[in-house]
Amino acid sequence: MLRFAQQFGASRLEAACRRANHFGTPSYKAVKLILQKGLDQSWLSTEPVESGATTYTHGGRFCRDTQTLLIH
Repeated sequence: MLRFAQQFGASRLEAACRRANHFGTPSYKAVKLILQKGLDQSWLSTEPVESGATTYTHGGRFCRDTQTLLIH
C-alpha cells in the first residue's frame, strides 16, 4: 500500500481506501484497481450501499436447518 502512495500520491490512496471501505471490499487488489481505473477521483455517494438481496441476508429459498441435515 505504501508503494501506491509513492506512485499515485497520498491523497489518491486515501480516497481509494475510503471508496473500497464504502463498498465493503478493503483488499489490496480492490484498492489497486480503484487507483488504476481512476475511480478514486469520481464522485462517491454518501448513501449507504444495500448489503445484498434478501435471498442472501434472510436465508435462501432452498436453505435448510443444519439440525435436519445432520440427523443420522
